[in-house]
Amino acid sequence: AEAVGRRRNEAAQREADSRINFDQAIKNWLGLLILLVPVAIFFTLGAIGYFDPPRSVDRIEAHVRQLELEAAEARRKAERMVSPVPDSELFYRPAPELSDSIYMEIERPLVTVLNGSDKRLRIKFAIKSSANAQTIQNMKKHQIAVHSAMIDALLGLKESSLSKPNFANDLAEKLKTVANNALQKYEGYGGVEELIFTEFEVQ
Repeated sequence: AEAVGRRRNEAAQREADSRINFDQAIKNWLGLLILLVPVAIFFTLGAIGYFDPPRSVDRIEAHVRQLELEAAEARRKAERMVSPVPDSELFYRPAPELSDSIYMEIERPLVTVLNGSDKRLRIKFAIKSSANAQTIQNMKKHQIAVHSAMIDALLGLKESSLSKPNFANDLAEKLKTVANNALQKYEGYGGVEELIFTEFEVQ
């Protein structure tokens, strides 16, 4: 009877040890799963591009780089075509033929903060006139007023507008109109035929 009791106790002990080992194995597996689930979620989000920057921003930046390249090319063309006549002679120069164009690069840049963004748009430009040298003189005389009118025209410009087709050409036409309106106001005549961007930066 004593031997039978001892065997029963041993069997009960083995069963208890087996349950403890099983419970411990379950806890180990649960701990491993808890550790692996966040890692799996992180790599899955990375694989589907969750952490990638918005593509719209990439498109805007690519378009801005293209505009900067176009502005640099326009500046090189303007420098090759700029009139060699000294400033002191511009006022007295006879009216040229229509094919004889005069260029003037404006040193002071246009700078404005883009609406809804902390970025700034910085533009430098040159003007072209084939009417007569008086337009250049008028532009120099009223450069501050023209600059102020152009800054007003840039207010409210949104960053998203930079990615629109023909944005640079449309903006150049708009600023040319602003310049001619300002010269018309003060001198009774505009005369700016073309406005060319020489620098175009988003900072």
